[in-house]
Amino acid sequence: MAFRYRAVDILELDGERLLASERQAALSQLLILAGLRRMGEVVEQEARKMPILNDILDHEVLGREFKKGLAEGVQQGVRQGMQQGELKVLRRLIEKRFGAMPHRRRCLRRRSV
Repeated sequence: MAFRYRAVDILELDGERLLASERQAALSQLLILAGLRRMGEVVEQEARKMPILNDILDHEVLGREFKKGLAEGVQQGVRQGMQQGELKVLRRLIEKRFGAMPHRRRCLRRRSV
């Protein structure tokens, strides 16, 4: 087996393609909610008539909530990354001082933050 990958700088990614996929996901979720309230057909018709998802970030309600969720997700990712980095450093220090640790299953319980 052979695997190949290419490392990509996030600045090289096409932001428009990402936004388009987010728009599609947002519309799908909206249609699901509308379907639960028996309004799917109305929402679908309105979406066709108006470019309501041209830029969801500019929408006064949806954009604010999307940005809020995005910021919270980034903060959570940073916290998790910091925690993983600290655990790596701690493990390396312990192994340097006391030798290699036996391989173990992940038995730590996740703490809610």
